[in-house]
Amino acid sequence: LDLSSQRLGELVTSIGAVVAAVATNRDAATASAAAQQVDAYNRQLHPVETGRVQQLAQGDVEREARLGAAACALVRCADGVPTDDPSYAYLRALQDEGAGYTAEQALLRQQQGQIGRSRQTLFGYDPLVDTSLDWLSQNRVGTRAAGTAQAVGGAALIASGAVECTTGIGCTLGAASMVFGADQLQAGARTAASGQTAATQGELVLQSLGMSPEAAAVSYAALGVAPAAAGAVVANRAANATAELNALTRASYANDFATHGLQATPEVMATPQAQALMREIAAGSPGLSPQRVIDYARDYIQSGTSLPVQSFATADTIAIKVVPRGEGVTDFSGFWMTPQQARVIATMSPTQAAQVLGLPAPQAARMQLQGMDFVAISPRTGVTPTVFTSEIARITQGGIAMPGGAQQLLVPNRSQWTPATPIDPATLRQ
Repeated sequence: LDLSSQRLGELVTSIGAVVAAVATNRDAATASAAAQQVDAYNRQLHPVETGRVQQLAQGDVEREARLGAAACALVRCADGVPTDDPSYAYLRALQDEGAGYTAEQALLRQQQGQIGRSRQTLFGYDPLVDTSLDWLSQNRVGTRAAGTAQAVGGAALIASGAVECTTGIGCTLGAASMVFGADQLQAGARTAASGQTAATQGELVLQSLGMSPEAAAVSYAALGVAPAAAGAVVANRAANATAELNALTRASYANDFATHGLQATPEVMATPQAQALMREIAAGSPGLSPQRVIDYARDYIQSGTSLPVQSFATADTIAIKVVPRGEGVTDFSGFWMTPQQARVIATMSPTQAAQVLGLPAPQAARMQLQGMDFVAISPRTGVTPTVFTSEIARITQGGIAMPGGAQQLLVPNRSQWTPATPIDPATLRQ
């Protein structure tokens, strides 16, 4: 049995595991793991393959783009993506474009090394196995199976509630169980029919109180006191989170990152705020050409919804940045936040944090996968740096959008600040 055939067998087995884990009241982790396996889009490149593309490009951005498109064509990167997915059209165009890069494809086919996406040859595609995997992924079989399990669990709750309704107290508990079961049944049925995770009415109520979708799902399942239904809800949320991660991963291939904030028109660039921003950029990096200074200033301005407000840091000022867990920060990054904003971000899930911070897709994907770390800088002794604040604007990349909305602290002259060190945003201590 080769590795790709084994992979197909494991994936097909997982579909049954989603239903079985829930129906037999086994723990939700079993169903979650199965649902994640089923709905992981088959088109993803293995990290070894993406690293090989970058290695072959040797820093040439245009060459990396051509190799990336060729790799997309070789692994048929769009074939496993649902056609109603926002990134499908982009990936289909990328796959079609890469089909014409025959020289790049020939180079990629020669690559050997650690096992890649589905077999020993990097950038390989098994006509039988991978076609089957793509079909499962494109049709969201895992999510549909979890929805079916949720509906079955809901129906079982309705039946058990009817049986309990023989006495006053028993009928009260039975009625509650039947209501909860009916909610699970309708949500599960909609999920099974559409392949898109549907929230229960109870979850929507809890979300209206300020709970995150994840917390609402778990809390509502716990209120139902129904292990089977709870397992199905958690399995659906796991599948949904996996789909979100896959969407971010796909968007990472797109070179169309764009901010939708204030436009850096000539009039805007002539304002005192923009001029002050450019002076600080030039002071922090004396080797930059005047045009590069302008370009950096435009990036800062367009990352916000309005002109940044200028102020001055004090000796006790702390600027904090959130990064994917285990990663550091360069000595030149100028996008930071206040401790107050960092405390709010620390209460969010990585997905929520990426949304309000308007992060690029690659960073958002790594943060969702790895978790979050916080680092901090402070002014060097005897220095009073100039800083700027603005509200983070919406960004788009590869068919996804991050709404932004958090407050950012722009630090254009990092030479006036200490090196970044890890920090706990709750205590502001290392």
